[in-house]
Amino acid sequence: MNKNLLIEKIENAKYLSFGDIFSESIELFKKVWLQGFIKILLEGVLGILLIILFQVPILLIIGSFAFTTSYMGESAAPVMALPMLVLIFGLMLLAIVGAGVFTMALSAGFYRICKIKDFNEVGSDDYFYYLKRKYFRKMALLVMASIGISIVAMLLCFFPVYFVMIPIAFFTLIFTFNPELSASDIISVGFKIGTKKWGITFALMIVSGFLASLVGGILCVVGVFFTASFSYLPIYFVYKHVIGFDDDYRVDSMEMKTIE
Repeated sequence: MNKNLLIEKIENAKYLSFGDIFSESIELFKKVWLQGFIKILLEGVLGILLIILFQVPILLIIGSFAFTTSYMGESAAPVMALPMLVLIFGLMLLAIVGAGVFTMALSAGFYRICKIKDFNEVGSDDYFYYLKRKYFRKMALLVMASIGISIVAMLLCFFPVYFVMIPIAFFTLIFTFNPELSASDIISVGFKIGTKKWGITFALMIVSGFLASLVGGILCVVGVFFTASFSYLPIYFVYKHVIGFDDDYRVDSMEMKTIE
């Protein structure tokens, strides 16, 4: 679907029932709780690997700085400090964007699985479906845009963060089911649906997140890993009922076939 069609669907969206969406989320969670658990584990493993991957060069830079200043004297410290800080900042920014891209790709893969289970379609549980070269640049742009928007919102007395968090949350969903859209179009559509359905989406995210944490905590804390994915589901149903899915696109581009 193109941007104009998506915006038209959002503008003509029907009223959404909090209770209906919450009930649908519970029913879908019964089908995807295991996939959600695996997603959380994969994010944890990838997070640890990224930390290790980027800590090594940072430690090498710091070690090189310490060796150089000890060899050339303390007078060289101010001269060496700026390049070192620039390198470290660059690596940290790269690590944040890299982690964001991997997280977005895994979340997109999970939403794809949710759609398969929701519509009883045939398809593999491919968590890495969107970890493809052709999507990396677009996901990186979306991650950087999310970071930039969040920083600007925090600078504006912090409260705008609560407003922009909803449109940003839709970026991954829109990308998942419309990967052909440009990053700017995804951002535009995300803010359109995010502002149109801000209230119910915010309420659903707060309630589902609280319940996922509460139930997970009751289950000896470890249960959080099993229940955390529940908080991802209400926004999926908001997208489903507001925009819906292009059936032809879904079957052709994602290699799935509906069970008859």
